[in-house]
Amino acid sequence: MYETQVRAHLAWQRLTEALRRNSRLTGDSGEVSALVIFIAISCAIAIAVGGIIMAKITQKAEDIPLN
Repeated sequence: MYETQVRAHLAWQRLTEALRRNSRLTGDSGEVSALVIFIAISCAIAIAVGGIIMAKITQKAEDIPLN
């Protein structure tokens, strides 16, 4: 788990730095763009995990014998 967190943090730093270098806006140093991208990726992951959990719960419920 710790290794994954470190990799996520390093990826976040690289993304922020790249956005700062390529920013066309004068006052934007990349924080807003990086934050929006991070939130979008987090939402996509949360939706995917929710779908997986929902499918597993539905499958378990269908396997319960009713007789």
